[in-house]
Amino acid sequence: MKKFFIFFALVSFVCADINGQNARIISTYDKSPVSNAKISRLHNSSSEAQFITNEKGETPLPDSWREDTLLVQAAGYKNTLVLPDQWFGKKLLVELVLPGIIISAVEIPGTRLNTSVENLPLDVIKIRLPAENNPGNMADAIEQSGEVFVQRSQLGGGSPVLRGMEANRILLVIDGVRLNTPIFRGGHLQNIMRLDPNITQEIEVINGSSSPIYGSDALGGVISVNTMKPEFAENGKAVNHRFGGMSRIASGNFKYWNQEKSLHAWHNVGFKRLAIRTSFTFNNFGDLRQGEAGLRKEWERNKHASVIAGIDTALVNSDPALQIGSAYSQFSANQRWLFSPEKGPQHQLNLQYTKSSDVNRYDRLSESTSNGLPVFAQWFYGPEERALVSYQLKFMRKTSMYDEAVIIAAWQLNRESRNSRRFGNNQLFRRNEQVLSYSINTDLHKKLCNSDLFYGLEAYSHQVASDAFSENIFSKEKSIASTRYPAGGSEVNNTSAYITYQRVLLPEKLVSTVGARYTFNHLLADFGQSEIYPFPFSGAQQKNSVICAQAGLTFRMNKKMNWRVNWSQGFRSANVDDLAKVFDSQPGSLIVPNPDLKPERTDAFDLGLVFKPVKGLKLEFGTYYTVLYGAIVTRPFKLGSADSLLYDGEYSAILANVNASKAEISGLNAKISWQSNGGTSMNVSATYTKGIVYNDGVSAPLDHIPPIFGKFQLNQKIKKRLSVSTWLMFQGEKPLSLYSPSGEDNLQYATSSGMPAWHTINLRAGVEVSESVKLDLSAENLLDTNYRVFASGISATGRLIKLSLQVSFN
Repeated sequence: MKKFFIFFALVSFVCADINGQNARIISTYDKSPVSNAKISRLHNSSSEAQFITNEKGETPLPDSWREDTLLVQAAGYKNTLVLPDQWFGKKLLVELVLPGIIISAVEIPGTRLNTSVENLPLDVIKIRLPAENNPGNMADAIEQSGEVFVQRSQLGGGSPVLRGMEANRILLVIDGVRLNTPIFRGGHLQNIMRLDPNITQEIEVINGSSSPIYGSDALGGVISVNTMKPEFAENGKAVNHRFGGMSRIASGNFKYWNQEKSLHAWHNVGFKRLAIRTSFTFNNFGDLRQGEAGLRKEWERNKHASVIAGIDTALVNSDPALQIGSAYSQFSANQRWLFSPEKGPQHQLNLQYTKSSDVNRYDRLSESTSNGLPVFAQWFYGPEERALVSYQLKFMRKTSMYDEAVIIAAWQLNRESRNSRRFGNNQLFRRNEQVLSYSINTDLHKKLCNSDLFYGLEAYSHQVASDAFSENIFSKEKSIASTRYPAGGSEVNNTSAYITYQRVLLPEKLVSTVGARYTFNHLLADFGQSEIYPFPFSGAQQKNSVICAQAGLTFRMNKKMNWRVNWSQGFRSANVDDLAKVFDSQPGSLIVPNPDLKPERTDAFDLGLVFKPVKGLKLEFGTYYTVLYGAIVTRPFKLGSADSLLYDGEYSAILANVNASKAEISGLNAKISWQSNGGTSMNVSATYTKGIVYNDGVSAPLDHIPPIFGKFQLNQKIKKRLSVSTWLMFQGEKPLSLYSPSGEDNLQYATSSGMPAWHTINLRAGVEVSESVKLDLSAENLLDTNYRVFASGISATGRLIKLSLQVSFN
């Protein structure tokens, strides 16, 4: 492997000389040459300072023009500006965009590598303006792509899965700031729900190990959310004043009109150098009604708990399809300031705040005893609160060290709690967590001879505080209780540096990318509460350093076929949740701390093909193979000689996170996209994943591996103001034999034979009433199918009718 990497590095540094001074203009759509394109200096468009391309799309340009900003114009294409740093040596390649056609391959990604996606050997998914699809929350916005699997344990939760990896094996990023904290667990997470799709410009999903670029946690990939930027005043205007909003209501089969009530409002004020964008979003979701066509008895909600005259009582649910206790609400506020002085760096201030109501853990509330009574009277997450303040400096000037530099400093606060009370027991256990996070990262870009150098530094620190108590719901008397995380507090500090080198080996044909990252991680945990925790240790400390690398090639055989191949290492240092958590993963099982836990690492191999056989049709195929070493999995464990202990009044089998010997994940994905000149378009995607874990010579299915899933969508633009879409979402069967023995796949919430296959049919129509007003009507799960997504503890929505109104005014 080391020889392979060294070979790639040597090949990348070979200098491919480009002779001549020719400029070449091609179409973004099909890479064909654009003839009769006019190239001029931006501030001098006279006929004496213009050059016209020939039938090959080429024209010679004076060497002196390489220091000027150029304007490229061609009939039928958008005007394009060319900056001096876009030259490859003495050669210039410009791609012109056809209006109304989006080609993701040439868009600049939100990754730390500021280069076109076409040159990256990574599998990147773009989800643009997700609010246009009327998602109820961020999990819906990602799931609607059909290319990302999302698990749910409650209506207020959504846990994305990338290449068979979930939760703390996926890195979440918003506006360049990492969201992962040391208490991100290995099970299922709901943190992405606290992001607002209504303020999102684009969601970028990077599939596969991205640790050489992003560091720890990016084993399965990265989900990077980029919010709307403020807009300056342009075209000679003194002020750019715009405002708008969205109102949406959803009904369950025209019966329950409280399925969703959402309101979003935004305001933008922009001057020549200063712009501010402010937004607020309110969401209120009622108890979710599941589909009634083929309603399974296992998923009926026949009884629910209520306190009557001071006694827990099991009430009969008059509508078993209504999942009582799943309702929740959420509020989000966001503001971005953008200041771009005539000289000096650009400044950005980003303020974000989100707070939810109590979010009931529906899967736990749906559990019942052998005599039909609820196991829990209460089980809910307390209000989840997220606050972020980030300050960004962006330098855009050529120096000996960089052509572009971005520095982001951020502060974050996350509060959450877990609250549970068993049916018939007056003691409510409350476990509270607070995480304070500080981070700073610097990313630099320097253009060299036919190549680009990206490098940077990152440092972050997390402080975790946990407390817990038991409260009598009537007397309000409190007593000490076991904390979920170390009662004495815990801390994680991380510093890292990375470098990535990208080189054009053959102009318009072959591009190589190589990179490496060094990371040092330090974790401290003080368990405290020795009277509660009978552990043979009082604390834990862990230090580790990791070097990981990446190498890849992109090869454009011709204008119809592109190949990409990539090898990347990944790693994830054990966090507080892995190393120091005490948690009842399921009734009768208790996860305890394991101070000897080590980091887990991966080697990932990718191969991808993009084929455009005819104009408007694009076929994409990808395959990957990932080896996970030292995989952190949950297994039976002993404390001293004991394999069980009394916890919360019940004897529980002892489990702990341990390093398994190895796990293997492989998969295939395919996408078809087609667009006609008549306004018809089609998108099809399918993803298949397989995972096996090996421990002590015994193999078993790996957890978090979804069955085959995907989407088929057909869109039609009718005239100028009406658009219609129909789409089919599907998931294959997950039989018992493929369930993980760890319990993370929530077999108890499936059926006796596993999770059945399902598909839904959906319709949407959008009308642009005017330039300022848009009306959308959709019917999701039109056939009212009863189904659950794999590993989920709550059924998906039944027939859902959505009506939304969007307005925007200048």
